[in-house]
Amino acid sequence: MFSIIIPTLNEQKNIVQAINQFNIVKNKYNIEVIVSDSGSIDDTVLIARKYADNVVIYNDRNCNISKARNLGAKSAKNKFLIFLDADVLIKDTKVFFKTII
Repeated sequence: MFSIIIPTLNEQKNIVQAINQFNIVKNKYNIEVIVSDSGSIDDTVLIARKYADNVVIYNDRNCNISKARNLGAKSAKNKFLIFLDADVLIKDTKVFFKTII
């Protein structure tokens, strides 16, 4: 039902928490988490591959957050897209999804 798209650039400190915050509601709302990376030089991609459902990489020096969001959206399998920066944590994901449904 939902594809969560997280654009990243050097977010190794935030990415695990950004992805895992959806674990409690993942099955209930058929959530896939996509990390769309803009060419990180830290371990963001390596870490994201362990936790995300899909990791896509934009290999272009001119990549920006808009392009990363669009790349993530292209690989989404679900009908509804939610774009979330890697440093954004939702206080209560159960309430969040109940609110938007």
